[in-house]
Amino acid sequence: MLAPPHRHASFPMKSSPLPLHRSLPLHRFLARALAAVLAAVLPPLAALAAGSPAASPAAAPEGKRMNVLFIISDDLRVEIGSYGGSLAQTPSIDRLASQGVRFERAYCQYPLCGPSRSSMLTGRPPTTTNIYGNREWIGVQHPDWVTLPRHFRNQGYTTLRTGKIFHEGLDDTDAWVKGGEARIHGEDAARPLVNTPRGPLKPEENKAHVERMRGQDNNRAKHSDRWEAVEGEKVAEQRDTLVADKAIEYLRDPARK
Repeated sequence: MLAPPHRHASFPMKSSPLPLHRSLPLHRFLARALAAVLAAVLPPLAALAAGSPAASPAAAPEGKRMNVLFIISDDLRVEIGSYGGSLAQTPSIDRLASQGVRFERAYCQYPLCGPSRSSMLTGRPPTTTNIYGNREWIGVQHPDWVTLPRHFRNQGYTTLRTGKIFHEGLDDTDAWVKGGEARIHGEDAARPLVNTPRGPLKPEENKAHVERMRGQDNNRAKHSDRWEAVEGEKVAEQRDTLVADKAIEYLRDPARK
């Protein structure tokens, strides 16, 4: 995901044909796996997650700071080869899993993309973020919170994004050196986000807010998450292919050497 100054890394989405080396496996379990790496690399993350100012770590000599390749996906079960699944053929992610750590007991923060990603990328549970829908920008309620990619950038890393990291339309745009997506929801976006509370809610207000967001998401669920199997030239047109191609472009960029 992030690299020391003058070095680069990238973010493919979902499955990827990248010839990856040492990294952390597997969508939902990245929360614990990434935390384990960051505990060794960036001690201030604990203070960040607690909401207190994080002291800058002592600068490590160039070449000793770790590059981080961060792969994230959601709305998936572990029906892949490395977890004993036989239906999905996943040789690349299985190879990655064989070189890393496979977690057997890690749990989804929330059964919806936006809240789960907001939780993952701030180190706080949805009951603290108060994000329960897919059109709620974390910066509206918590403008002082520092997200994971922004924290890396603040520490001098070159942060590159490709694909879906935050929920679409809710990116922390300025956290990225390259690849940031303009927000379409939120106070500073083209379409104001009317569903996001402007401050802490009382219990009865929060209950009404959750019910309203649940109803809207249930209506959209009838038409979302469609998929198709394609072959031949159409593969190159798929978003996962385009995202992986951009990741490969980042990784092969001579400037990151």
